[in-house]
Amino acid sequence: LSEAQKMAKDRADDVRLLQEQMAEQDRTHRSRVYKLTNWTLNLSAAAEEGEVKRERMREEIRMLHEKEVVTDTHSSGLRKQVRMLEVEIAKLQRSLERERSRAQSECNNVLRIAND
Repeated sequence: LSEAQKMAKDRADDVRLLQEQMAEQDRTHRSRVYKLTNWTLNLSAAAEEGEVKRERMREEIRMLHEKEVVTDTHSSGLRKQVRMLEVEIAKLQRSLERERSRAQSECNNVLRIAND
């Protein structure tokens, strides 16, 4: 009986040891699953944040492109206005020269008449 009790005790010790090992493996496995889950969540959050940033950048680029188109259109309009003003200035300068020349002629006529 004592030999059978010893064998039963040894078997019970083996079972207890195996249960402890299994419990330790289970804790290790759970820890790894927790770490992998956290890691996956962090990667998902980072990917989502990256997508949000990328979308924001796309929106900024689109807005800059729209501003560029508006600026180009505005610049084109301004260039036309500048050309029109340059033409107007040239016309005014020619008109001023004609007026100056006519006034000079009149002054010369008046002086000639006064000297006669």
